[in-house]
Amino acid sequence: MIAHKLFHEFVLGVAELYGPEMVTPNMHLHLHLKDSIQDFGPIYAFWLHGFERLNGDIKKMTVNHKTAFEVTYMKKFLSVVHYGDYIRNLPQGIKQNPVMMSSFGYLSPTPSDSLVASSVSTSFDFSLFVSAPLRLNDTFTGAEILPPDTQASSRHKVSVNRLTRAHYGYLLAFYRLVYTDRTFASALIPEDLDDLSTMVLPDISLFSEIEILGQTYRPKASRTTRGCYIEVACNSAFPGKEAEMRIGQVQYYFSHQLQMK
Repeated sequence: MIAHKLFHEFVLGVAELYGPEMVTPNMHLHLHLKDSIQDFGPIYAFWLHGFERLNGDIKKMTVNHKTAFEVTYMKKFLSVVHYGDYIRNLPQGIKQNPVMMSSFGYLSPTPSDSLVASSVSTSFDFSLFVSAPLRLNDTFTGAEILPPDTQASSRHKVSVNRLTRAHYGYLLAFYRLVYTDRTFASALIPEDLDDLSTMVLPDISLFSEIEILGQTYRPKASRTTRGCYIEVACNSAFPGKEAEMRIGQVQYYFSHQLQMK
């Protein structure tokens, strides 16, 4: 108790001399440590303060300040996931009114003007999305529907770039493997292009990070490598053998436009 009292006086002195912004989250946590441990236990108390209390006191996020952080997290998660469904279920009279639709951008949990613009697009299927890692025999094209706010989050720090010759070859081979009923021509060999072929250009849009369902993913090229490691299922070279799970590091995230013929 003496140590707690002395530390409390120290924190008050720091706030008075240098301003409240100099009080760190760990200092703040220590002042609530006794009550948090008694209510939630030593380990859980740390996460409770880091998410629930910190977001409410410092980030001005609406929290309940009473129960555990799962309630706040789930409310925010559901608002992000189902916001697009709410927009798409609006009456046509509202959807066709640009003034009324623009107002919904202020209600979005994230800056998601793409949601309003694509309100009539195909709905995002949450259960189908989260079950994708288990469907090892399915073919994924890279054009699957992502959560509603993903496009808006990927717009930050976007740069136009050109694939290296090796990576361009991988992209071209990927399209030929996925779309077996189509013909693709390389931009490096323009003489292969005919009326039935689709030209694959090497230009891509790179973005430094992407947010999916509240989780931020970054590539190796970003300033921090947190979130750049993934686990992928690699098909075996031997027929009938199950896919192998391997660890990988994302080099970069990009989007590529392709006008199919």
